[in-house]
Amino acid sequence: NADADLIICCDSILAFDGTVYEKPANDDIALQRLKLLRGNTHQFMSTVVLCLKKKDGERIMRDFTNITQIAMADSTDEMLEAYIKLGEYKGTAAGYRIDAVGGSLVSKVDGCFYNCCGFPQHQFCETLLEMLSN
Repeated sequence: NADADLIICCDSILAFDGTVYEKPANDDIALQRLKLLRGNTHQFMSTVVLCLKKKDGERIMRDFTNITQIAMADSTDEMLEAYIKLGEYKGTAAGYRIDAVGGSLVSKVDGCFYNCCGFPQHQFCETLLEMLSN
């Protein structure tokens, strides 16, 4: 909408060992992904773009990328299979939901937890406040 005062766009990806992964398309791919990640650390990255319309009508844009390191537990095949059967992974960039049952597969988060949920709230607020103060 051209009249919007603020436009916010965000997208997230999972990266591991130099490869970027898309949302898993089915149970087999999701299970394969979790087996690959278990016992390892991967990166969850979200890029946010903000477009703010100032009082004079001028638009300013800012963007940032937030990267969170996530260490996965060394879960058993049975645990991973049971998780996939829940279907909770569907629609997630990571192939699991850290803010739900999938959090039990994670042993450590280094960085913004909310980034792992798909939106780095703190950095968004800092960026927006900086834009509003200029």
